[in-house]
Amino acid sequence: MNSEFRKPLPGTRLDYFDARAAVEALKPGAYATLPYTSRVLAENLVRRCDPATLNASLTQLIERKRDLDFPWFPARVVCHDILGQTALVDLAGLRDAIASQGGDPALVNPVVPVQLIVDHSLAVESDGNDPQAFAKNRAIEDRRNEDRFHFIDWTKQAFKNVEVIPPGNGIMHQINLEKMSPVVQVLDGVAFPDTLVGTDSHTPHVDALGVIAIGVGGLEAENVMLGRASWMRLPDIIGVELTGRHQPGITDRHRPGARADRVPASAESGRCLSGVLRRRCVESDPGRPCDDLQHGA
Repeated sequence: MNSEFRKPLPGTRLDYFDARAAVEALKPGAYATLPYTSRVLAENLVRRCDPATLNASLTQLIERKRDLDFPWFPARVVCHDILGQTALVDLAGLRDAIASQGGDPALVNPVVPVQLIVDHSLAVESDGNDPQAFAKNRAIEDRRNEDRFHFIDWTKQAFKNVEVIPPGNGIMHQINLEKMSPVVQVLDGVAFPDTLVGTDSHTPHVDALGVIAIGVGGLEAENVMLGRASWMRLPDIIGVELTGRHQPGITDRHRPGARADRVPASAESGRCLSGVLRRRCVESDPGRPCDDLQHGA
């Protein structure tokens, strides 16, 4: 964590990193022109980027350039049990290797908090017409995955910085949206925006809270777990403003197609959609980011 641009947060005992001051030092008036996504990325850079490369990285955001990679340090990693388990197996193997050389295996832990949600192994053998369907399906899931679940249970005891949500509690994206995201993180006396990488294509569901969340593969998630940067180039950011309310008879099923007519899928692939909602609360419409990612955003 850097020290330049660190300031007291008024009314609290916390500090924050003044991304506005850092951006304005390079180009006066530029901060007001940055979309929300770029402001969060700028704060991340000011707080964590190597000071020697900070100005060059911020310039990518200010000038909306895409010719240099810059580092991004997510605050946490969210995994489902399939890819998350694989990463933790790697860490367990690293512990064995260190122990064989006379080292202390307990020193091997994720640097970044890891939240592993067990939701990818449920198979529906009993349907909803059976009042005991949930209990029966859960029992079958436990029996079929006994060895896997035993290992996952061990990881939450053995590793620091690992939180496990056991099976039967819902899907990863619902839990992440409703329970896991603090929206504002606090670490070592510093408040900063919540950000994350997740091992599923619907990771951006939590974007509904204003949290930057990017779906990645298992290897990149493991890289972030170890405290290393996830490098990126500034994506194209497309502004979207939605106003008013649905007309009677219109449901969320109709909305993605109507929006896609205005922002074609070919224009979204690999892009970020930065939206403004008028007269609509987040709680009533948290699925909007998932609609957009179905078109590649």
